Parts: sequence; structure tokens; C-alpha cells
Amino acid sequence: MLRKLVFFSTLGMLFVGCGSDNTIERRGEILDTPFEIVVHYDGVTASVAADLAAQAEKNLEERYRMTARQGSLIEKLNDDRSAPAPADFEQVASLAETIRNATEGAYDFRMGGVRELWKLYSRKPKPPESAALTTALADAQSTVLEVKNGKASLSGRGNIDFGLLAEGSAVDHAAGVLLGGGITRGKVTLGQVTRVWGAKSEAKNLWEIVLPPLPGDSMFKVITPPDGSIAINHLAVNGFELNDHYRTRMLDPVTGQLSDSAIVSVGWAEEAAVAGAYSEAFFVMGRRNVFNWLYDHQPAGVYLIYTNLADGMVLGETDAHLSECVTDSLVRKQ
Repeated sequence: MLRKLVFFSTLGMLFVGCGSDNTIERRGEILDTPFEIVVHYDGVTASVAADLAAQAEKNLEERYRMTARQGSLIEKLNDDRSAPAPADFEQVASLAETIRNATEGAYDFRMGGVRELWKLYSRKPKPPESAALTTALADAQSTVLEVKNGKASLSGRGNIDFGLLAEGSAVDHAAGVLLGGGITRGKVTLGQVTRVWGAKSEAKNLWEIVLPPLPGDSMFKVITPPDGSIAINHLAVNGFELNDHYRTRMLDPVTGQLSDSAIVSVGWAEEAAVAGAYSEAFFVMGRRNVFNWLYDHQPAGVYLIYTNLADGMVLGETDAHLSECVTDSLVRKQ
């Protein structure tokens, strides 16, 4: 089973498109993160669609290299505590801070140093020593990111890591090129975050997202809303084995320990960056806490589509906090 999990950590999620043969697809990796751009062109010529897809890929890469933890800007900022920053970076930083505050720290982009201590991006993460973890947490919580006048700076000793918000921000940037160019049906995926639009034709969904199986379980099919972004935290996507148990690479920003409250967390929002950050927060909160949080805050345009626990809950049960326009069941067990 571990071999299967490692395979899917590279594959991510399988996205199936149905519909017109007038399709252009581009796939590859950016900073070791897989991406896919799919363009269905009906109102533009094939050559225009091809040019737009190429520009979307360029924008995807440029934005991800700006916001990803392994990108040159974030690396320089974490190492030197300051770096030149384009105007777009200020928008990303502002969004990250807004969501950190809104989720009461369940999403926290200042956890870069703690993630490094855990070696979370290695093949085999391992728990850090208690004293080192306490120090790293204190460093993270005292860190402030400031962006103004074309310069980003960090006070405190913590490092930043935007996580799925970085993937989502790049997806939004690429999708904007296609939407602005007249592409009425398309999909952009980077890592665990996807944005689709023009998703329904008559009574048929053009996009279906198939999750890889959990250990010992069967496939799940998640159908996206008609238009918007979906971000998924899933054991089979980013899990690893630790002390004979499968764990995910998600840390609780309060304790610095691995979050084990959920196996699957699927967040939806119109913008991919928002969906990515909230998906991380929902995972950390856990099913019981997240529903309390949703009830208390009722965030506009942000929805938890699906979550489940390892505490005896039947896999395949649908829990939804959805907009009124989304009426179909979004999760079906295969």
C-alpha cells in the first residue's frame, strides 16, 4: 500500500475531461510540482487557443516561482530577511494574512521553519526534538511579513511557506489569461489545486475529479461545482508512513505536530488561492471543529465540500456546507 501512496503523491489527482474534441492540453512540472492546462476552444481559433495556453503556462510558472517555498523570491526572503518584491506579491501576502486571521491561525504561512524542522518535504519526515520544536514555533508566531514600496521583509526568525495558497495563486494567474482571451471552458491544475470554468454543458458535467484510494478503501469521485476552484488534502496525495501509520504532511500551527484529525479535506472557492488556503485550514481544524467554525463565521464564497475522519465514520458519507446553487451530491463512492 505504501508503494501505491508514493505513486499517487506524484500523480496527485486524476482529472477527467469530457466534451469537445477542440482541446489543447499542456502538462509538465514546475519546481517538481505537476501541472495541467486544458483548453476547450469554441469561440476562438486553434492557433489563438494554442497561444493562450502557452501564455497561461508561462504565467503559471512565473507566479509559482514567485510564491512557492522553493522559488527564488521566497528562498531569498527566508535567507536574507528581505527581498525585492513585485506588486503581485503584496496581493498574495495580504490574502495570506487575511485568511490566517479569518481561520484563527488554522492556516498559517509562517510555519516554514517548523515544516523544515520536520523535513516535511522529504521522502521520510521525522519528528523533531521537543526543544527545537518549541523554539521553531515561537519563532514562527513572532514573525511578521511586511510588503511595501516594492520590498518584502521579515521580522522575527521564522520562515514563510504559503503552502497550497501558492499553488492556487499560480492557478488563478494562469486561468486569468485564458478567461481574458475568451476561453469559455477550461481547467488549470497545479499540484493539489484546480480551477475549472464552463464546467456544465446541458445536463452533463465536463469535469470530474477522481481521488486516489485511501489505504484499504476504494475510489471516490468528486464532481466539482460548475465554476470555481477545488483544493484537496488527502492521504494518498501527500501521505507518508510514520511508525506504521499513514500520516499527512499537514502541521497544526498551534502545536507544531502532525494534524491527524481528517483523512480527506476538500475546500471550494471561486479563487484557487482561497480554496487552497482554506483547505489547509479545514484539515487542521478537523471535522467537528470546522463545522462549528463554519457555523460561527459563514465565510462568503468558501465551502467545505467533503471531510471524513478515521474514527468510525463511514467513508463516502457526504458532509456539505454549500452554496444554494450547488444542489447535487458532490461525493459519490465508486
